[in-house]
Amino acid sequence: MARRSGLVRVLRRSSLTGRGVVALLAGVLLVALALGTRWWALLGVGAALVLLVLLEAAVVRGDRRLVATRTVEPLVVPRGTPARCVVTAHLPAVRLPLRREAVDLVDGVSRPVPLDAPREGGPAESVYEVETPRRGLVAVGPLVVRSLAPLGLAALTREVGQVRQLRVLPRPVRLDTLPRGTRRAATGQDERVELGGTDLVGLHEYVPGDDLRRLHWASSARTGSLMVRDDADPALPHVLVLLDDRSPSYRDDDESFEEAVDFAAGLVERAVGDGRHVRLQTLSGQVDVDVPARSALVGGALDRRASHALAEVALAATPHVASVSTRDLDVVVLVTGQGIAAAEAAGVLAAAAVPVVAQVEPAPESPFGAVGSVAAVRGARAGMLAAAWDVVHG
Repeated sequence: MARRSGLVRVLRRSSLTGRGVVALLAGVLLVALALGTRWWALLGVGAALVLLVLLEAAVVRGDRRLVATRTVEPLVVPRGTPARCVVTAHLPAVRLPLRREAVDLVDGVSRPVPLDAPREGGPAESVYEVETPRRGLVAVGPLVVRSLAPLGLAALTREVGQVRQLRVLPRPVRLDTLPRGTRRAATGQDERVELGGTDLVGLHEYVPGDDLRRLHWASSARTGSLMVRDDADPALPHVLVLLDDRSPSYRDDDESFEEAVDFAAGLVERAVGDGRHVRLQTLSGQVDVDVPARSALVGGALDRRASHALAEVALAATPHVASVSTRDLDVVVLVTGQGIAAAEAAGVLAAAAVPVVAQVEPAPESPFGAVGSVAAVRGARAGMLAAAWDVVHG
C-alpha cells in the first residue's frame, strides 16, 4: 500500500493525464517483459513510450513560467452596470505547440478566457465584461490555465494572476426633491431655526481652496492652526434615512429588499446632492453612517460613504429594532417592506417632525396610502416608488 501511494504521488508530480499514466505503465511493462524474454523489439517500443511521456511532461513543465496580469475598470460600479476586465497573459516560448485552456473565476463562477499567442511566445490579451446582478464585493480571479501537451499525455493546471475585488453599489433611483422639513438647532434641541443665514455645524482644518471669509478666528487661535467654519443653510433640514433590513418585513423576499436598498440609496444621493446633513441607519443596526452637510458643499464628488455601506448590507433574521438617532429626527424616511406592522412603523417614526414611509410591496393596490397615521408611498420597484414620491413631494 505504501509503494502504491508513493507511485501515485510521483505520477501526480509528473503532471500526467490519465492517457499519459497508461502510456507510461505500458512502456515500463514492455521494457520489463523485453528484459525477461530477451525480446528486444519490445524493449524499443517500451523505451519509446517512456521517452515520449517524459518529453511531453517536460514540455508542459516549461509552461510554469506563464505570468498573467489583470485590470478591472472601474472597481466601483452601481448594480447592473458591467465592469471591463482585461487579462494579459505573458506566454513562454515552447518548442512544441501546447493547447491552453483558461478560465477566469468571477465570483466563484468559471468564465472561459481565450489565450491565443504566437508559437514563439508573447502576450495574449482577452477582454470581457463582468456582469453585476447583485450588490457587494465580487472577486475577479485568479486565472486558471490548463496547458495540454500535443498528444495529451501530460497537462499542467495552475492558478496565475491577481485577484481583484469589484465593489458593486446599489443602483440609486433618481428623485427630484425631498420634503422641506424644519431643521433642528445645531445643539439638537427641538426649537425651530429661522430661515436665512447659516448654521455652524462643525469646524475643519484649512485646506487650499477654502473660503478665507469662513475662518473661525477663535478656534484658530486656540489650536494654532487655521480652522474653517462648516456652515449649513438652516433651510436645509437634516434627513434621516431608515432602511428596514429585517427579513420578516419583506417576508423573505430578497428581490423586494434589493428594491428597498436602491430607493434608500436614491434618497441619500438626493440629500447629499442638495447639501443636506444626511444620516443612514438600518433598523437591525448593521449600518450607521453620518454624512455632514459640508461633505456635499466642498465642490467635489458626492460623498459615497453611505453607498459603500449599502453595498454590503444584507437581510437580518432578527425582528429587533436597534436604537434610532434622536438628534436627526426631522425629515425621517422609513424604507421598508409589506410585512412591517403599522404600530411598529408608527413607533419608529413617533418623534419625527416630518415622517414618511416608502414601502416596497409586490402588488400594491395604490401607490399612495398610509401606514397607521403616517403617509406612505408604495411600489413593487424602486422606480415606481420614486414616481409616487415625486408626485407627493414634487
